Amino acid sequence: MITRSSEGPLKYHEINFDDGRVFNAQYTPIPKIGSAITMQDISYLKELDRLKSDFIHTVSHDLRSPLTAILGYTELIERTGPLNQNQQEFLHRLQGSIQHITTLVNDLLDLGRLEARFDTRRELVQLENILKYSLDMFDAQVRKKNIKLDVTIAGDITALRANPIRIRQMMDNLVGNAIKYTPAEGSVHVKMSMQDHQIIL
Repeated sequence: MITRSSEGPLKYHEINFDDGRVFNAQYTPIPKIGSAITMQDISYLKELDRLKSDFIHTVSHDLRSPLTAILGYTELIERTGPLNQNQQEFLHRLQGSIQHITTLVNDLLDLGRLEARFDTRRELVQLENILKYSLDMFDAQVRKKNIKLDVTIAGDITALRANPIRIRQMMDNLVGNAIKYTPAEGSVHVKMSMQDHQIIL
């Protein structure tokens, strides 16, 4: 059954049939005439989405184990004996590349969990504390590029209900990009305040 939305003239609704087909139905009122309902078979789009999710999940899981093993062996190399400066530099670059790929794989797994709606963790989070953690993590980069960091945090920031891990990832991306793409001797301004029961960052 299709019901009309009170928020606007258009209403979209997915209809699942017993044979597995999925249709997208759209209700559109036509002034002085009546209304029209159009239906589009989107079964193939749903199947493509499922195949994509299965592929991401499988590939991500298959990549994690060898990446962990490779990183473990690179750490063991340093314990086998002294390395010269070039060898140490190459090894550290290799470790950095492996960690970067591992982060990408973890992001793919996170995406799969989000799309499957398994990411339901919620708790009260103090956003200003997470911001301070992120700023501390990038302190070395700020000093290296001699960036002027201006931080203003209002005193009335209320806690929000969210996944603290996702909020930390978001904050690290925002702060990290700001510092990464700001030229040396430049400045980064971070401001957090309350406005109409919303946190403005």
